[in-house]
Amino acid sequence: QIVTNGDFESPPNVLTDLGGGSFGNWLYAPSFQSSGWNFAGPAGIINNLDAQNLSAWGATTTSGSQFAFIQNFFGNTGSISQTISTGPGSFQVSLKCRNRTNNGTPGAVNPIRITFGSTAVDVVGVPAADWVDYTFYFFGSGSPQVLSLASTNFSAVDATTFFDAVQITPVSSEIGVPRRVSVSSTGVQGNANSLNGAFWGNDRFVVFNSVATNLVAADGNGASDLFLHELASGITERISVSSTDEAGNAGSVNGGQGDLSGRYRVFYSDASNFAPFDSNNASDVFLRDQQLGHTILISKTPA
Repeated sequence: QIVTNGDFESPPNVLTDLGGGSFGNWLYAPSFQSSGWNFAGPAGIINNLDAQNLSAWGATTTSGSQFAFIQNFFGNTGSISQTISTGPGSFQVSLKCRNRTNNGTPGAVNPIRITFGSTAVDVVGVPAADWVDYTFYFFGSGSPQVLSLASTNFSAVDATTFFDAVQITPVSSEIGVPRRVSVSSTGVQGNANSLNGAFWGNDRFVVFNSVATNLVAADGNGASDLFLHELASGITERISVSSTDEAGNAGSVNGGQGDLSGRYRVFYSDASNFAPFDSNNASDVFLRDQQLGHTILISKTPA
């Protein structure tokens, strides 16, 4: 078991329930020794009995009798964290999350940030109606890294988010076994050469060049393209495309530069259809924003 006390059943919350919507069983900042978690700010563990009394808050755990909470009070934000040790390989972080039903202000949400090492995932629309499963992936290097669950709603007057069933599991048991990544999302090998592979996004992705035409659908541009392969999911996609997902009309190569989050990637291309008014008939440098799906020409003078 990689995560300690992921169901937040320890320590047993034995505070007396006072009934009538009281806060009798809200255990703030339990010790690391008893819980395995570090609690910062307004954060802790609550049990089902007290949550049921707080009917307007609408949360009871789906497993066991306890779950964690983080709160915001006038910008004082809570968080919980735990240092995790994994071997090298691909891993999945899964958890259940929901917001308090009334959440201070009608219609308000309490956005959260799930972080493992340098990999951060922002969840903006956390619902209040029911528990929702969230999952994200990372590539473990073998060194200890911090798993953190925190709120990013720094302006909240009064908001609460609940967590439960936090788990980290290996995605594949083939750790240490050589693996071909220049394949399609269904595992089909390329029908032509691939090269210039490089890790990206805290080692969650491999980016490579290929002249293969069967790694993605409708690859008929007859040129070298830049592809991204996600190690955890096995999904391969072409990223040397325009902001409207149009394939390049000439070859593109890996620029070798990308951020740790896996959002931005720099590449070179002779294509003239990635940006408006690209008529210099020369190789240009482009920035690909994977989150927004935008491709931007950056080898130009300021506007």
